[in-house]
Parts: sequence; C-alpha cells; structure tokens
Amino acid sequence: MEDNFKEIKMVENGLVIILLFVIIIILLPSVTAVISKSMQMSAKTNTKGTVEIVKELYININLTDDVILPFKVIYNKKGYEIYSGGEKYTPVKTIKIKNEGKLPTSGSVEIDSEGYTTVKNLKFGLYKCNQIKDGDIVCEI
Repeated sequence: MEDNFKEIKMVENGLVIILLFVIIIILLPSVTAVISKSMQMSAKTNTKGTVEIVKELYININLTDDVILPFKVIYNKKGYEIYSGGEKYTPVKTIKIKNEGKLPTSGSVEIDSEGYTTVKNLKFGLYKCNQIKDGDIVCEI
C-alpha cells in the first residue's frame, strides 16, 4: 500500500512539473515580446533626451563662443566629439554632457543649417535609432 502511495505521489509531482513547463513555454513568447517592446521604448526615450541635450549644449556653447550650424555631436566609446560647420570644435570652456538616462555608445545628432535635428544610428543597447529632420524617431535592432 505504501509503495502505491509513493508511486502516485511521484506521478503527481511529475505532472505538476510538466504542467509548469507547458505554462512557461506558452508564456515565454509574450514575455520576450514585452521585454523587447520596453527596450525599444527605452531607446526611443533616451534618443529624445539625447536630442534635447545636444540642443541645450549648442545653446550653452553659443553663450560663450560663436558656433555655426550645422552643429553635430558624434558619440563613440570614449564619449563624444563636437563639430561646428563641418570642422571639429573644441569648446573654450570644458562642457560635460550630463544625462539622467544612458548616453549612446555610437551614432550622431546634428542640427542642420535650417534648425532641423537629424539623428543617425544612435545606439542604445541592441537598438539603433534614426530621425530625419525632426520626424518620427525609429528604433530598430
């Protein structure tokens, strides 16, 4: 009698484990989709913040020095480089970009001569974000 009880208990435990695996297999695609969507939204939000920071940087530099358009900030592994009128620019005062979110690991933000903002391959994690002349920001893997 006791052997039957152990066998029944093992079968019940096996069925519970199989049921849990089935539930995980069913829910896994939706969970990964939610995570992917949140990462994409985060990249888009960080891109908007970076564009605002570049605009603010342009204004702050213009208060102390004469900077011409197009104004471009190129991000790389070391940080960023500033270009004014197509030439590399070194600010008179040391200016650091402070961002509450993440800074991109690569890509660029440019304010053209008409005042429009263009984003090229701004990379946050797996996503690269682009924007043409103040249009919609598009982030893709």
